[in-house]
Amino acid sequence: MSGEGKKHAAPEPMLTVEEAAGLAGFAPVTIARHIRAGRLVAIRLAHQYRIRLSDWEAFLESHRVTGRPVPVPAKKKAAAGEGAKPARIA
Repeated sequence: MSGEGKKHAAPEPMLTVEEAAGLAGFAPVTIARHIRAGRLVAIRLAHQYRIRLSDWEAFLESHRVTGRPVPVPAKKKAAAGEGAKPARIA
């Protein structure tokens, strides 16, 4: 052998639950709930979760909103007073 060993790629950055929560403006318990529910991929090491940066980005991307307006049902409009006739002033 010529002394060339396997070349290892640099490990992917990992976030703690607290770091992920800080980036998103959530409480750490919210991030942990997403992990336990299977919505956010994480690795459990020594009773602590670690989240790969790529998994965190995929999780955020899966929650992206398109910006399309959501139609409001007529019942909600009526309850909010939208479309109602103005009150008569005597």
